[in-house]
Amino acid sequence: MGNFHSAVNRPSGELTGFVPSLHANWMSWISKLFGCLVAITSIAWSGLGPVEAQQSAERASRSIDFGLEIRPILSEHCFHCHGPDAAHRQADLRLDEEESSKLVREGKQAVVAGSPEQSEILRRIESHDPDLVMPPPSARKTVTPQQRELLKRWIQEGAGWGNHWSLEPPKKLAPPEFPKDAWAKSPIDAWVLESMKRQGLSPAPSADPYTLVRRLWLDLVGLHPEQLRVERFVAEYKLDRNRAIESMVDELLIHPGFGEHWGRLWLDLARYADTKGYEKDLTRDLWPYRDWVIQALNDDMPYDQFTVEQLAGDLLENPTTAQRIATAFHRTTLSNDEGGTDDEEFRIAAVKDRVDTTLQVWMGLTMGCAKCHSHKYDPIAIEDYYKFYAIFNQTEDADRYDDEPKLSIPSELQQAELEGLQKQRQESVVDLDRIRAESQSLIDAKWTIAQAVSATAESQAGLVIEPDRSIRALADRPATDVYQLEFELPPGRYHVLKLDAMMAKVQAQDASERLGLNATDPNFVINELQVFVKTNDGSEIKERKIALGPLKASFEQNSWPLKGAVDEDPKTGWAVSPKQKQAHWGIFEFAEAIEVKPSDRVRISIVQSYGNHLMLHRFRVSLSQEKEDLTVEDLPSVKLAAGKVQELDKQTQGLMGTIPKLPILKELAGAAQRKTRVHRRGSFLDPGDEVPPALLPLFDAGNADGLTDPIPDPIPDPIPNRLSAARWIVSPNNPLTARVAVNRVWAQLFGRGLVETEEDFGATGSLPSHPELLDTLAVDYRDSMRWSLKSLLRSIVLSNTYQQAYVFDELRAQRDPRNVWLSRAPHFRLSAEVIRDQALGASGLLSPKLGGPPVMPPQPEGLWRSTYSGAKWVTSPGQDRFRRGIYTFWKRTTPYPSMELFDATTREVCQIRRITTNTPLQALVTLNDPVYVEASIAMAIRWLAQTQSPTDRISQGFAAAMVRPIEASELDRLEKLLDRAREYFRQNPDSARALLADYPEKIDPNIEVQELAAWSMLTSAMLNLDEFLTRP
Repeated sequence: MGNFHSAVNRPSGELTGFVPSLHANWMSWISKLFGCLVAITSIAWSGLGPVEAQQSAERASRSIDFGLEIRPILSEHCFHCHGPDAAHRQADLRLDEEESSKLVREGKQAVVAGSPEQSEILRRIESHDPDLVMPPPSARKTVTPQQRELLKRWIQEGAGWGNHWSLEPPKKLAPPEFPKDAWAKSPIDAWVLESMKRQGLSPAPSADPYTLVRRLWLDLVGLHPEQLRVERFVAEYKLDRNRAIESMVDELLIHPGFGEHWGRLWLDLARYADTKGYEKDLTRDLWPYRDWVIQALNDDMPYDQFTVEQLAGDLLENPTTAQRIATAFHRTTLSNDEGGTDDEEFRIAAVKDRVDTTLQVWMGLTMGCAKCHSHKYDPIAIEDYYKFYAIFNQTEDADRYDDEPKLSIPSELQQAELEGLQKQRQESVVDLDRIRAESQSLIDAKWTIAQAVSATAESQAGLVIEPDRSIRALADRPATDVYQLEFELPPGRYHVLKLDAMMAKVQAQDASERLGLNATDPNFVINELQVFVKTNDGSEIKERKIALGPLKASFEQNSWPLKGAVDEDPKTGWAVSPKQKQAHWGIFEFAEAIEVKPSDRVRISIVQSYGNHLMLHRFRVSLSQEKEDLTVEDLPSVKLAAGKVQELDKQTQGLMGTIPKLPILKELAGAAQRKTRVHRRGSFLDPGDEVPPALLPLFDAGNADGLTDPIPDPIPDPIPNRLSAARWIVSPNNPLTARVAVNRVWAQLFGRGLVETEEDFGATGSLPSHPELLDTLAVDYRDSMRWSLKSLLRSIVLSNTYQQAYVFDELRAQRDPRNVWLSRAPHFRLSAEVIRDQALGASGLLSPKLGGPPVMPPQPEGLWRSTYSGAKWVTSPGQDRFRRGIYTFWKRTTPYPSMELFDATTREVCQIRRITTNTPLQALVTLNDPVYVEASIAMAIRWLAQTQSPTDRISQGFAAAMVRPIEASELDRLEKLLDRAREYFRQNPDSARALLADYPEKIDPNIEVQELAAWSMLTSAMLNLDEFLTRP
């Protein structure tokens, strides 16, 4: 019950007073802590970490492994001045290359194979002269005695060379055999047991069934186990332990929560967030990508395919919508919408982030170090960095406000609704076109096409009167002109005039028709339209100007309306861009009706003074004696049919506004591809030499025997692109990808990776604690498991190593304080999301809803105060309030506070692993955050509904929450806690009402408020137990 004791003593406000003194437990805990500190201190004083300590004991009996044992020493102490970075290299000596290390310089060699006495490197390391010793005193580093002895042995053995251990291909060795020890039932167990025996350790006993079932649920799906399933598992466990465990594992691997749980880890790597970051931090629709990740993991998509689709799904042949969604992995980069910023600067920053993230996520390399200078420890030159950068520098996105390119991602319901609207619109358009066609003759009868009797131009360029009464302007004319036209009309009283601008070929050999005379911009600008009536009474000819007003037009260009043609202002006019590739008409109304007699003529002047040949090409003039229904669109039947189409368009537009538009990757067309130059000192303002796209020269990228790329390329591109890079990453010859992937999975299950520095498999990273095991898992994952995450997890959780109990005795405290040798089950705090999901699950509040837009559970008021943004945190209603943590809205500048306090990242950059912290604020979250308060109330309501006996309620409730039977001493303490809580709320009824006031669900009115509040204190204690918050 020690876990219960310590947790109840966490900062807890008034609840603290309910708990008796626990001095004895604290003394026991301090004693164990002191033992850990002694063990750790003794290792630290020896100059060796736990991994190096084991390896030191083995060296006398085997040959030295250069990549695993010698290169790390050189990297730590020598490469800064004698490594890959030419800019900081001293004495022109490279200790990362065999040829340079063994080259004779002035009669001396840094390394003389077989002769430690003649090797300058050892003489300098062992020198006491501050002017000669290496590393120099200024480096504040010293090669330890054990490391010196290792260097001597290596040189004596011939100073064999090789790559850094992680750049050598992984090899699956035969596991050690333990014929008398049944515990080593799998290769995992055999390699672990061998390491334990070297340390004088033995495995811990197997965990009890309650511990195992809770561990499996938390590790595989991140959820609190269902009580009925726990009981069934325990019963099956008693009958057949192995079969029960296998059945439970297989059940959890197909649980929909699997993808949600393991997707959280990937979203950290993908720096997924629901906002753009930087100052404005505006919202963006990235959640379809999150749902793609969850679905891909639930489907157990092979890791090689998972990789290719995210890095280059758009470059696959005929990519599916899902493959294009996957490319949002690299559209999660920050985007700066602040006014006055340089879009190119932040586009480049995003591309560099993609390069750094790609190599660190998949290959565990700190690629970003080479963007300003050649890497000081790993073989990555600055030129290599920018060659690889050139591959990712060819996408269309450019830090624009609109985040283009985007892909609309309708849900199944939205897609069905959209298709329904589109079908209705097609039917309505057919109906509209039929009505228009049937009505056109009625409209045509209302117009009289004027017959031109003369057509001239101020420029003297030709105007041709065509047989259909239209007038065609010849193309050979000045940039501006005035058309002078004279028409004869049947006698009558005319109210309106229509000018039709028609499509026609300028030259007979032209490929297509156009509206205006300018071939590149076939627009027109009518600056002034004037109408005159010429009368002839036999004695004289008189001309009278007729005032015009605009009535309606087929289209009016922005700032160039129909009114501009009749306002007598030469700087205005009527134009139709951007719709200059179709016919148009404009209708003008006479201020007063004009009477046309048999001898009268109508003269029209069309002034086109804008320039650039923006003039009418072919046009026609018509007049009407009617005032109403002058176009087909004016007819009631057409208006009704057109209204249906417009209403459907309005509904479609409204629906489209609700459909998420996901930023995706899209490659630039060949002609638009960017040239890439080295950025000297990392500054894009200081470009150096141009470099071509190229993969990193770290290993031979050819295919291994019998293995092929995950998605074969029918036509290999000679110039590397993102698809080439993706295939290179998952190439069977890539020594890093499989190692990095299995190490990351191992770290999630055991609290630390076989290589502790998950983010760095390079020269400055940690050595693998179990190198043979790491390679075995990597080879199996890549080859026999075919990159299946579920197969990998199954193999690990079915091992005896995984199924050990947590035992921390004096021997383990001394020899394996950090559980490096896996002599017990790891004991570490759960992640922020799992802590929250577990509380909601144990209380019965957790929503099973999958996918969809992000939600906003309760958080403190006033946190969202982003500049230039009116966005507000609006608490989600209903079950969305209780969704899993992975669906919580993630704002980069203001992450969800309770998760941030439990070490969740801001997701501004890729975070390979979360570093666990312990602070008092975390205890305040699980005690006072609305999520946990509501969970404690809901749990109390469930307990109260189970039985009438307080003892039974506590026993059953405890078993459901803690996934194990309660002990007598625990029951006694909880009953006392309940009594003190009841007394407190009896004396403070307002506190009880205040506690329950904001509970969002309906509470049975038959439950007494003070009683429910008291039980809520009890359930709150459950949610705050160290045992509840810790992986069992």
